[in-house]
Amino acid sequence: MILNTAVKEDELIRQNPCRIPGYDRYRIPERPVATVAQVLALAGRMPPRFSALVIVAAFSGLRWGELAERGQGEAGGAQGGQGHEAEATGT
Repeated sequence: MILNTAVKEDELIRQNPCRIPGYDRYRIPERPVATVAQVLALAGRMPPRFSALVIVAAFSGLRWGELAERGQGEAGGAQGGQGHEAEATGT
């Protein structure tokens, strides 16, 4: 992109030495998305301890690390339901 700017906008060089024909256009196919019914069916086939994880992962957009952190007592387990709020306030 920097070299393209040097060619087209700044006119510092005549052509981009790093250009590969055809690779300056992005063709990213749309990713398939599971329907609500498919997510719920998958969650129903999981062991009970993982079904909530499947549902939260599908509908929240959280990354794996964020999902895994939720399993560390955040929902009232080891920390008694206080979670990060207790850390922030010092209680």
